Amino acid sequence: MRSLAADIATTMDRALGDVQRGDTENEVGGRVAGELLAKGIRAPVLLAAADERIERYRHPLPTSRPVRRRLMAVAVGERWGLHAAVTRFIDLEPPSAELQRRAAATAEVLEAMRAATRPGETLGGVLAAAREAYGAVGFDREWLLHHQGGTIGYAPRERIATPADETALRPGMAVAWNPSIAGTKLEATMIVTEGEPEELAR
Repeated sequence: MRSLAADIATTMDRALGDVQRGDTENEVGGRVAGELLAKGIRAPVLLAAADERIERYRHPLPTSRPVRRRLMAVAVGERWGLHAAVTRFIDLEPPSAELQRRAAATAEVLEAMRAATRPGETLGGVLAAAREAYGAVGFDREWLLHHQGGTIGYAPRERIATPADETALRPGMAVAWNPSIAGTKLEATMIVTEGEPEELAR
């Protein structure tokens, strides 16, 4: 999983670094898929959204929409039966102050989820930490608009965290958290350890 996550992150960074104004979501998705496949990585989940579609859709299938200002791309890659998830953004012009505020708030939610990712904690417990963090940053209902992640490994998400989920985290388990606030999102694939979780990709 370490090798897989690193290869997906490197591929996404390179593909989005090459994005030019006028490229379509489909073209960017095609480049990501092709580069991943060249590394022996299949992409069961490949998403892209440009400009206002980023705010409208949390799980956007690529279209022929051209990129004007910014692009979000999401890939869950699989190799050797294992999966890792990566989300990336490219801004072709400076983001607004509001968008920067939302990005910072999303980062605080992800940090709360990372801090809660400890042996013995449950998926429901991590989600509770996320919900509390969403409220603390002023976006208390955003968690309802898209799932927040869960365990990952032999599927893009083996189990999605829900409020009542009592699935306990144990060392060696892998999780992928993906908090989002309209217009921004973060995704982190990590392995549960005896102490701090080991982050494989963000």
